[in-house]
Amino acid sequence: MSLRKSFPLDEDILHHVFDYLPDFSSLLSVLLVSKSTHAVFDNRPNSITCAVAENQFGPILPHALRVIRLEERKHAYCKAHPYELDDLPKEEHSSSEVITSSDACRLCKNSRVVAELEGLFSWRYKDRTSNSSCLSNSESFRFRRAVYRYWAYQIIFGYELEDRNEDELYVLEEEMESNRHDRASFLCTFPSQEVVEIAKAVDFLSSTVFWAATAVGQYHTDFVNFIVACGPRLVLDCYKKHDLPSWDMDGPDSDFVSDAITDSFRIRGFPSSWEQTEVALVDHINGSGDRCDRCHTVKGLDLWNRTNYSYLKGRIRDFTTHFPKYLCYNGWERLTAELHMIDPKFSSASMMHDIFEMAESVGWNEDDWLCFGCVQLLLEERLMQWWIEQKRKDGLPFEGDCWFGYKCREQMNDEGHARDFNHLCQPTREQPPAPEGSYV
Repeated sequence: MSLRKSFPLDEDILHHVFDYLPDFSSLLSVLLVSKSTHAVFDNRPNSITCAVAENQFGPILPHALRVIRLEERKHAYCKAHPYELDDLPKEEHSSSEVITSSDACRLCKNSRVVAELEGLFSWRYKDRTSNSSCLSNSESFRFRRAVYRYWAYQIIFGYELEDRNEDELYVLEEEMESNRHDRASFLCTFPSQEVVEIAKAVDFLSSTVFWAATAVGQYHTDFVNFIVACGPRLVLDCYKKHDLPSWDMDGPDSDFVSDAITDSFRIRGFPSSWEQTEVALVDHINGSGDRCDRCHTVKGLDLWNRTNYSYLKGRIRDFTTHFPKYLCYNGWERLTAELHMIDPKFSSASMMHDIFEMAESVGWNEDDWLCFGCVQLLLEERLMQWWIEQKRKDGLPFEGDCWFGYKCREQMNDEGHARDFNHLCQPTREQPPAPEGSYV
């Protein structure tokens, strides 16, 4: 059988095929088909690349391109040579613009970050049943536009993770105050409603960093502004790793965005209370009227079952506060349990699965949608039992049982007693009444 030396289609037809490819991954696959198809691309690389970019990114392409153009120029516009606002890349794209293979790679890399953030945003603010985006086309466009615009703002005025030493932060604080007018002027290039959309997106990024901080037991959150000011990629990284960059100092005092938004509204002559502006990134919330399957209270998005228990890790600041009676005041036992639960490998979804298996016989069902109050009730009933089993699996030691078990009052104030006796057990003796005037 003879091999065909050329592709059996006219070059103009092949060019049209290229123009309709949905994304750069498909383009790469077609280029690998034969030398003939590659030759067609080599003859018209820019028009084909632009067409594929428009197919993959749609109306968000100008905003995505602006971010990579700013990234290209970031090193040229260093602290000694700051950005000139009039010289910034514009939010526009023409078919004559050259998009190189390097540009395409960076567009795709940034797009993955924005897409993952969109999925998380949709899960928390649109549809609690799916961690893939359920946003409508218009909602998705508004969210992505807001994130890309914030990303551009961050590249121009924001921080780098390497700026974590105290001297750099002091300089950055001074720069933040000195360029406040420039920051407001940049935001004034957008319609006021779209500026508020940026603020809503930044609120979401901040809440995501708070979630990651809670998940790893870091309750000192002065650094949240700094992480958000380092850009969307670092925020997503913190969420996915359930971890934060090492931090041993206070973060910047200044708010990286809200002061500039307030100033931009003042420049326009609008009221500065932009927080009250009725602008939403989501038009409709799926299941907003849904009720808890146990207590039947309407809770909408704030309902939980096996599909979103993984998010519980950063919602509950300290699971051990749900230990029963006085066990939740046992500092020794709580520390041991908390160290286990703030480990990045700890899964709140796996914990809840085990707890539901323990409680299935008394009517708890992992598929039921529960309000946060009912989830807390379940934890109060079964968390101690789960922790006993977990300690056994981990090979952690158990001391001799205290007569009064989890109801022992002495475990609250006597560290030695809390350490030397096991209180993860039922009482075997009745504890004497608390002294008169005691707070317990």
